[in-house]
Amino acid sequence: MESLSDAHEFGDTGVVAAQVLHEYGHRAGLQAFWIIDAVEQFTDHPKGDPCGQQHSDLPNLYDDRGLEQALARAGAPGRFITSRPGEFAPAGERDELEVLVKVTDPVQAPTGPISLDVIRHERHLPDIKHVGEISKTLLLRQANARGFDDAAFLDRGGRLSEATIWNLAYWDGASVIWPEAEYLHGVTMQILARQLRALGVPQQTRAVRPTEIDERWSAAVMNSWTPGIPVSRIGDRQLVQEPAFPRLLHRAWARDSQNQLA
Repeated sequence: MESLSDAHEFGDTGVVAAQVLHEYGHRAGLQAFWIIDAVEQFTDHPKGDPCGQQHSDLPNLYDDRGLEQALARAGAPGRFITSRPGEFAPAGERDELEVLVKVTDPVQAPTGPISLDVIRHERHLPDIKHVGEISKTLLLRQANARGFDDAAFLDRGGRLSEATIWNLAYWDGASVIWPEAEYLHGVTMQILARQLRALGVPQQTRAVRPTEIDERWSAAVMNSWTPGIPVSRIGDRQLVQEPAFPRLLHRAWARDSQNQLA
């Protein structure tokens, strides 16, 4: 639906959905099924109502309060505060912080071990946390099609950097190895590095290429879900399943949590 007029054949649902998509589709990134749920449950009429129906009971979806009201009445899983001026637009006159919050059921991280396909890819602005990276989903699914659980990225210098939504770490039996490359140093990674240092665990940062992965190494991935999931293989390189490494990462993470609560 390109405009409100294109939606009349869909009745109230079409009109409101088009209104939401027109105003908020790019700007707030609302997922289509939430929009349809909000629309269908907010309106008291079926999809097939005839054209020309008066919509006096519909909220004004051109402001945040109206959209929030529609989503709340539909039981949509979250609270949305939009971003202005948003993507694909010049910067506005004022730089005011606005927030998008999505509330869903708790997500369980995989238990592992997981396998990582090696894919040549460099994220745009890799050291900044940002959204809209459809390539990560595409590369994940390509890795799945090749029999892997996820994907690890290889930069133009042939170095492994990070995985789709994960930081990577290796264990050589004596020290933790962090990749030397351009990538996002996630919060979990930073906490682990700090607490491993406090525990006296040796750490090093070095370039890691797939051909240099030692058969005696272990590896793990981490993000806000978990401080460490073991990795079984990266490309065609099998990794040692050493339980002590993920245990060490979880110990470091727990130490930080305990310090925060103390």
